[in-house]
Amino acid sequence: MLTLLKLPKLSLMLLFFTYGCLGWKISQINSPWYIWIAIAVIALFVNSVLTNPSSRIVNFLNTFFKSGWRAFSGVILSSLFLFAILAWFRSFLFGLLIFCATTLVRVDFQMAGFKSKHFFWFTFILSLIGLVTGILIHMLVTDKLSLIIGNG
Repeated sequence: MLTLLKLPKLSLMLLFFTYGCLGWKISQINSPWYIWIAIAVIALFVNSVLTNPSSRIVNFLNTFFKSGWRAFSGVILSSLFLFAILAWFRSFLFGLLIFCATTLVRVDFQMAGFKSKHFFWFTFILSLIGLVTGILIHMLVTDKLSLIIGNG
């Protein structure tokens, strides 16, 4: 019971609503099922990177920039990434919001004294629940849910 009192409720609500809005937006554009799986994998990746960020980033950068060709490829890829950011600025901002909300939850979990594996599983499950909630609310508002259940 004491650990439930230590949970960072405000940042968890922000994370839940952020993923709920993502679920709403993706459901609104009628995306196929593999997009949903990709978003779940991305949520898993974001939570994984934020669980132990410093060592994974340093290892990636050390292996990536060992040769000149890799560094050149990194510059080319980063310029393409910058172009993609400018071209899809609203989507980039939404992704940045999700990353910042997850980072806030990580900091709050650290300040409360939780272990990193608790952070990983709790935020990953909460993000998936937020995605599904966003989908269901959008379907409920647009009456698609009643067509799926068979009541309409």
